[in-house]
Amino acid sequence: MPFRSFIVLLLALVGCSASHDATRESGAGVSDSSAVLQAVPPLITDDSAVAAVHRLESDPLDSAAALLRAPLFSWMIASDRLSGFQAITLPIDELSEGNYRYANELVMQYMLGCAAWHVSRSPGAMDTIEEQAAGIRSMIAAYRTMVRTDPSLRDPFLDRLDDIRRRGDLRSFIEHANKSE
Repeated sequence: MPFRSFIVLLLALVGCSASHDATRESGAGVSDSSAVLQAVPPLITDDSAVAAVHRLESDPLDSAAALLRAPLFSWMIASDRLSGFQAITLPIDELSEGNYRYANELVMQYMLGCAAWHVSRSPGAMDTIEEQAAGIRSMIAAYRTMVRTDPSLRDPFLDRLDDIRRRGDLRSFIEHANKSE
């Protein structure tokens, strides 16, 4: 499972960096991902990263969003507080296996939300299920922002997940998803 989590993370980053769909029709798309990686610092502080994760929730399709994801990916790899961190993606496999237009961005948002929750807790207070719930809440916040901007971006799985979140049933949903592997 750790290898699978790493592969999903890597694919999400590649998808987000290469995605021209992730930017608004402003013409500010990124055409050379190597230039982007050279233009941003490789590591940001945990506090700055958490703030950036929340910024992405409020405007996930902003033309600068792909530029913001690159240093966040570096942060997830290099932060001492994330040593041994695994973004378990089982609860959102349906999204990553589907054909939703912004699946890569939302999978990355899930992983960033998990990481942001992880660094905000003391090492003895870790709860894998709650970490995954935080990732889902972050992903759903970004999704709801996208749908408010463009209702045609609705997705049945994400709507169902949002309903589960609103009912307060994320923990049982995640426990069930994790057992199904």
